[in-house]
Amino acid sequence: MVYIGKNKKRQFLTQLIGGLTFLFVVFIRYSSFAGINEDQVNSGRWPTILNACFNAFAPYLFITAFVLVFIPIFIGKLSIIRDICASSFFRPLARISYSALLIQGLILFLVFFSHE
Repeated sequence: MVYIGKNKKRQFLTQLIGGLTFLFVVFIRYSSFAGINEDQVNSGRWPTILNACFNAFAPYLFITAFVLVFIPIFIGKLSIIRDICASSFFRPLARISYSALLIQGLILFLVFFSHE
C-alpha cells in the first residue's frame, strides 16, 4: 500500500485530484442548464441517462473529493491548516454546537409532544 504522506508531491497530487474532482462535481451541472429556455428547465440539455448517472454518482464523487483534500491534514501533514481549524477562535462555536446537540431532544419533545 502506498502511503499518501510519504512526500510533499503525493500530498499535493492527492489534494489537486480532490480539488479538481470537487470543482467538476459542483460546476458540471452548469453545462446542463446554462442558456436554456424556461420550458426546458425540468430536463436540461443532458439526456435522461446522463442525468441519472450524474445524480447517482455525484454524492460519492463529492465525498471522495472532500476526503482527498483533507487526508493530508488528517494524517498530520499541512499543519498550518490543522492549526487554523484547531484555533481558539472556533472553540465557542464548537461548544455552542455541542450544547445545541444535547438540548435539541428535550426541545423537540416539549414542542411536538406537549400539545393535546
